Amino acid sequence: MKKWLTTLAITITITTTIMIAQENPISDEELKKNLVVIFGDDHAPPLEYDENGDLIVYPEPSMDDSQNDHGISSERMTRIIEEIIRERLPLLPEAKGYKYVNLALEISGAARSLLTYHGPDTLALLKECVQTKNELICRSAIETYITLQEGEGDSVSFLREATEKKCLYHKYLLRQFLEKIITTLKEKKKDEVVESYHVFLLEWILSEQIASDAEQLDHLLCATLDGYEQSLQHEQMTQKFLDSSNNLIRKRFNEIKTEVEKIPVEKRTDLSKRFNLTKYETTPKQP
Repeated sequence: MKKWLTTLAITITITTTIMIAQENPISDEELKKNLVVIFGDDHAPPLEYDENGDLIVYPEPSMDDSQNDHGISSERMTRIIEEIIRERLPLLPEAKGYKYVNLALEISGAARSLLTYHGPDTLALLKECVQTKNELICRSAIETYITLQEGEGDSVSFLREATEKKCLYHKYLLRQFLEKIITTLKEKKKDEVVESYHVFLLEWILSEQIASDAEQLDHLLCATLDGYEQSLQHEQMTQKFLDSSNNLIRKRFNEIKTEVEKIPVEKRTDLSKRFNLTKYETTPKQP
């Protein structure tokens, strides 16, 4: 009897859910509009006040509300989100001012939502997002791409490609993100993957000509690569900026060099023996 009642309760629940979903149908265009409101926070409705003059605060729409209220499948959500991105990407190059900002917000928000709703075409679409070179969109696309692969797959080659296109976002935020990724991979004993990240970062820092970016990469390598702080490569990186015309840059990199020089020469490591590194130009561009 108890088993029969349990089965009946489950059946009633499922039937009720289906009936609610059927009573609240929503077209693709309506769903798209709802999601665009969520992705672009500039599309907030005008403020409303009650009879006492107090602000009326409505619950913010969410992805879960849009999906659950209308019984929408994850596959359909993925399709609609990817359509939003594909429709807006071609509009971005010609957009100006407020319209450009809105498009960037919508594409960026949609790219982030692909962490939850993704399909076989998601990674290729995220690569298209990076082509925009918009910092907000690039950040969302790069972090989503790498997180979906848990830092593995072609994540490092994707980062190399993004570096060559000069579309990587704010280096402080990138440093924080990559530190979490590399730390997690180290905890999982993914030594080969971690090494590929470190080779990429070493090659990048030895070729980097912008002092502020080099400093963020330096922090990242110090935090994740054992032996980097006392390495010849750490010292080599500083050489590029010691003669900078900017006093603050010159002071900062002289401080780093002084710390390296405290380590006896015989204890300094040459990471080129551990990693297959190429020699890089050490003359920086003028700031």
